Amino acid sequence: MGFTLIEVLIALAIVATMTAALVVTVGQDARTRLAVQQRREGLMIAQSVLDQMADPNAPLQGQWGAYGWRVVRQPYQLADPLDRHPLEQISVAVGVAGAKRREIVRLTTVRIKP
Repeated sequence: MGFTLIEVLIALAIVATMTAALVVTVGQDARTRLAVQQRREGLMIAQSVLDQMADPNAPLQGQWGAYGWRVVRQPYQLADPLDRHPLEQISVAVGVAGAKRREIVRLTTVRIKP
């Protein structure tokens, strides 16, 4: 016996549903890979910028390829008022450059002021 028209239509609907699910999964995988790559590159840039912050005259913002970065330096107070070492908190935010700079990573550290 052969297949009836209804059986063929049901089989095609199942195949179409599975194909659509596969396409969504592949697209999601590509977006995830791009996000991971951007985060990894952003972390390397942020670490490099933090390393430059030992110089008090280092720039507080800049561009590195497709990424823009910004530094915020501010005093950091300890709970112990007798501590005589002036500290500063340094935060580096890295984002993808473009019309909307989307922050992808932020690194923060505390250092003794130079």
